[in-house]
Order: sequence, then C-alpha cells, then structure tokens
Amino acid sequence: ETSNCVMKSVYKIGGRPNLMQIERGMAWWYRAYKKDQSASDRRLYEAAEATAKAKKAGLWADAKPVPPWEFRRRK
Repeated sequence: ETSNCVMKSVYKIGGRPNLMQIERGMAWWYRAYKKDQSASDRRLYEAAEATAKAKKAGLWADAKPVPPWEFRRRK
C-alpha cells in the first residue's frame, strides 16, 4: 500500500496498545513496515499475530478475514 502514514509504536504504562490490539485479534501486524521495527519487536508482533490466529481471536474468527489494505484496494 502506498500512503503517507507514519507507523510508530505507542507506549503507555503497563504495555503497548498497538501490540495489545494484535494480541487480541483487533488489528493486523502490517508487515510492510517491519523493516522499521527492531528485530525483537518484529518477533513480538509476529508471535502476537500467530497466537491470535491460533486462538481465532477477534478478526481471526472469520474464515477469510480481509486485511484493511486489500479492502481499500477493492473499493
């Protein structure tokens, strides 16, 4: 996807809201920006998404979830 967005990690006391969303199946890990993450963050985000998929949490409960970048492309 080409857009003018800036990806940043948001931190708060007690956790990272963006990582928590991925862990709960409320968001996708947007791999297009993985090169902007540290190696340890890439592992965390990849594992969080894999765990959410395995648990069929949130969006992963859908048999064929559509990533937002694909959804926008279809419009």
